[in-house]
Amino acid sequence: RASALTTVGYVATAANYPGGSEDSWVYYRDGYSDEAKEVAAALSGPAGVVAAAPADIDTFSDKPDEAAAADIIVVLGTDEALS
Repeated sequence: RASALTTVGYVATAANYPGGSEDSWVYYRDGYSDEAKEVAAALSGPAGVVAAAPADIDTFSDKPDEAAAADIIVVLGTDEALS
């Protein structure tokens, strides 16, 4: 999945969501909704996976410093909505 993003010019960093997730999401910070839609499309995801990042998004990752620096955060859930 990372190669699908790097091929179109994004930087991908692997991290884990300690609690796991059933749902896949492409979260974005203010001003990055259009880019988040592009990321979802690059991962063959439906528009419904794109959402504004919750305030505690940094706690979703085992690498909170990297999550804090990211404008777009992809959560790969067990639903496999993103490929």
